[in-house]
Amino acid sequence: MSDIQEEIFVNELAKHITGQSSMFDNVDPFTVNRIMYNIKRDIDSIVFGKQSVKSLSSIFEKSLL
Repeated sequence: MSDIQEEIFVNELAKHITGQSSMFDNVDPFTVNRIMYNIKRDIDSIVFGKQSVKSLSSIFEKSLL
């Protein structure tokens, strides 16, 4: 069940990031901001501080490589 929930989340997040209609449209802005904040923190942890997400202009237009 958690795999299915993860897939739904990733698909809806991708729609939201690319400006398409998604479930995020029905979520209050504060919650969406918290979700995006936590995603960016996770990316920072993966990159191990080599380059902080704060130094990138648009984190979702880049690849992890």
